[in-house]
Amino acid sequence: MFRLDGKIAIVTGGARGIGAETARVFREAGATVVTWDVAGDADARVDVTDVPAVAKAAAGVAKEHGRIDVLVNNAGTGAYKPAVRMTVPEFESIMRTNYLGAVACTLAVLPGMLGRRSGHIVNVSSPSAFSPPAGQTAYAASKAALDAFSESLLLEVRDQGMRVSIVYPGHVITPLTLEQFKGQPMPPRFVCMDAARVAAGVLEALESARFRIYLPWFVGLTPLVKSFAPEFVRRQTLRAQPLTLS
Repeated sequence: MFRLDGKIAIVTGGARGIGAETARVFREAGATVVTWDVAGDADARVDVTDVPAVAKAAAGVAKEHGRIDVLVNNAGTGAYKPAVRMTVPEFESIMRTNYLGAVACTLAVLPGMLGRRSGHIVNVSSPSAFSPPAGQTAYAASKAALDAFSESLLLEVRDQGMRVSIVYPGHVITPLTLEQFKGQPMPPRFVCMDAARVAAGVLEALESARFRIYLPWFVGLTPLVKSFAPEFVRRQTLRAQPLTLS
């Protein structure tokens, strides 16, 4: 098993689901893990949309442990309903958490990582970033923004000893996603997985230092196929994950 002995890691959204499982896997690999979440059962109650709170929390971790080696931007939210039934504040809320929250956490740890010429930032994205299904306009837009941010950041820091990765899990079965999909068709079983599989993918990102990790692997074929047959991919996406408007 890949080891993280002596590494200091922050995992956002770490109180449940993917975040909690990632924290568990990291600890088993020897890392010291600090979980942030708006829920009270995390190591620190941190709202990633609160920029001053994020900066203060990151400074506290760095002071206590001497540095931050790994940041996993996992905190996220979403909505599964037609755009016509959403409001601008709902779009803003999702963007603040999924995109600007990751930006705030990244900027809070980036100076220290660059100063040491060492560090790895892993952003948990979604195939919705490059193949958005119906009913996920706000969520898909936030993940697409996160992707663009990640790739631009990679170009800025990869020659300065740092690494950036994006993990694209298929549909992760959690109580939150089950609630969001209530009354709607679930995605195909072959792209569904549990939080443990995603946590393994995050660890794989650290071990391999690859920029993109697709879960399952064939999800990575979608951008390739879409480049020459976009309408085919759109039809298949809508067929696999239709949206009930009634």
